[in-house]
Amino acid sequence: MAQTWEAVDNVEPISDSTIEQLGNQALYNVVSGCALTYDAADMTVDLAAGVITHDGAVTPVAGGTAEWTLVSDPSNPRWTWLGIDDTGSGVIVSGDPAAIPSVPELGDNVGVALVYVQAGLTVASDATYKIDKRVPGGALTQVSRSTSNFTKNNNDTLGDVTGIAFPIGANQVWAFQVNAPASIGASPDIKLAFTVPAGASASGLAYVITDGATNTGTAGAVRIADLTASTGLAGLTAGVGLVISGVVVNSSTAGTVQLQAAQNSATAEDTIIYAQSFITAWRIA
Repeated sequence: MAQTWEAVDNVEPISDSTIEQLGNQALYNVVSGCALTYDAADMTVDLAAGVITHDGAVTPVAGGTAEWTLVSDPSNPRWTWLGIDDTGSGVIVSGDPAAIPSVPELGDNVGVALVYVQAGLTVASDATYKIDKRVPGGALTQVSRSTSNFTKNNNDTLGDVTGIAFPIGANQVWAFQVNAPASIGASPDIKLAFTVPAGASASGLAYVITDGATNTGTAGAVRIADLTASTGLAGLTAGVGLVISGVVVNSSTAGTVQLQAAQNSATAEDTIIYAQSFITAWRIA
């Protein structure tokens, strides 16, 4: 990731928000992406997709055109923070205009740029100073868990297992493992799938099912093409522990790796993946 946290000699005021960015960089940082494009026709700034860490939580950023709109004062300059909040959305914090303006408080956001908006500015790309404040960093390991049961009854449509997902940055490679206690009814029948960002591929995707009976240790390799399709697991006993592992090689689009599940047959009894299931993912490239 071509990214450098910037500062400007004899121009940028020392502020508590700037120092806090550096002091808390393990909790607030940019894992990948989130580049900015300043418009040459108006006051908008575009945000590229990426991944941030906000208060220790790794969060995907969808990005968007005109994510921020700078506001100038007719008489005096101001400093403006461009940041990202805990939902991955852009937020703007404009300081008070003054002959010698102060840097405003960034707040509970990840700072990505500090902009000097001179008086009367009408085009974002003409701002005197556009200082890159993307602090490089990001967790090499992510852990996410479900807090409620995932249930399917007479339903073979795949759905997201809430909480069993992790963000992945552009051109990154992550390995992962899912641990999920499940119940699949008296007529066991379940299918599993993963959704991934466009262009991503996978290898080594496999599952192991432990049910404490004759099926203990069943394992099977899943073809790369099946990463975003479904894998039916039939003939299991009612209570099982699912362990699913794999490696995702992402392309140029940041996004999310998400576990999905459903019944393989719409006539099966309740399929439940229990709360407190979890996924552990670690970056390997």
